[in-house]
Amino acid sequence: MSKSHPEQAYKSCQGIQSLARKLGKEKLIHACRSALELEVYNYMFIKNIMEKNHQDLHHQIPVLPLHENIRGAEAYQ
Repeated sequence: MSKSHPEQAYKSCQGIQSLARKLGKEKLIHACRSALELEVYNYMFIKNIMEKNHQDLHHQIPVLPLHENIRGAEAYQ
């Protein structure tokens, strides 16, 4: 988590700890695994995953169709 001011990061951490107490440790672990896989490190993402109880986040990620006009990641390096 990258914040301009340490206080912002501290508040985010407090919020995540509060969610863990309210919604449970298992949901927090699942949400954190999803965040790590997708490289999304923010409070709102963790909160949304925990509250909506997503079972499998990968079903929600759209997959781009194969097409000659769609370039891969190597085109942007």
